[in-house]
Amino acid sequence: MTSRRARTDTTSLLWHPHQRLWNWALVDKIQALPLPSRARELVIQAVIAVDSGLLAIGVWWRTRRGPETSGASRPRVLYVDCGVHKVGEQIRKVDEWFADSCDLTILAFEANGASYHAALDALHDVDNLDLRHEALVGPSHEGETVELHLDGDSGKGDSLFAARGEVVEEVPARRLSEILRVDYPWYSSAALLIRMNIEGAEMFVIDDLCDAGMVDDVDGFYGMWDDLSKIDPELDGAFLAMLRGSGITTVTFNDRDMPHRLRMDAVRRSMQRAIARASKRQ
Repeated sequence: MTSRRARTDTTSLLWHPHQRLWNWALVDKIQALPLPSRARELVIQAVIAVDSGLLAIGVWWRTRRGPETSGASRPRVLYVDCGVHKVGEQIRKVDEWFADSCDLTILAFEANGASYHAALDALHDVDNLDLRHEALVGPSHEGETVELHLDGDSGKGDSLFAARGEVVEEVPARRLSEILRVDYPWYSSAALLIRMNIEGAEMFVIDDLCDAGMVDDVDGFYGMWDDLSKIDPELDGAFLAMLRGSGITTVTFNDRDMPHRLRMDAVRRSMQRAIARASKRQ
């Protein structure tokens, strides 16, 4: 099984292109310091606090000219969550934030069959949830299924990349652009928010959206797309170039972020501003 920690050189210790300041290489260095365990933990918490502050400032800077509130009484929102795993904490948080104030629809994907059924049970009470047992692929994929390589552990490391495991599960394969156009033709008049944590396959989804000319239809991208840097650093370089060329920036929104109030406030504010901007089109 491939380690979750990215292989980085010294120059990236203080700023990983996906993980930012709070990155696993820096955490490992701090854990190796000859300090009492309590002191090391305080240093790590300080790093998280600074990184969370930078995230909040970045959200404010990118959205400072946007409207604070939507002109529509109940703006329409399509939140897409790619990589639900078994619990879907981010789905529940988005539902908590916006179900009462928005016309919210949630489209979600989980490729692992066992995790999909666990998520169905865990999220049974979330209204307007369309949870699918499908893997998202890029424009170059051929065939109706794709091989999901199982990490042999909790399933969080399952990937379309063979480096993640020899055990394979055949999964229905779909392009997100096709799903949006066929099943959600109203997506372009709604606030479209996309969160991804799909173990390197984020590149395939972005490639698909670029190929379909749909990147500019997305009002906000979320998640931490660092897994490709662990699987294939050279390919991750191409992915980063694709993101820069498309003008895509992300706000981190993964399981690791959930306990931190400042980070959650930044994500919520980012989504609020995205929804408010999109409501002008409605």
